[in-house]
Amino acid sequence: MSENLDPFAISQKQLYDACKISGYESQIYNALSTPERF
Repeated sequence: MSENLDPFAISQKQLYDACKISGYESQIYNALSTPERF
């Protein structure tokens, strides 16, 4: 199992990169990575 082939890991990185570009890094990423939010 390669980490690079893990769809979840890849999508998380894409989300994080998108959040950084958007300037909402901490707000959005922390919200998305907090299980209680779902």
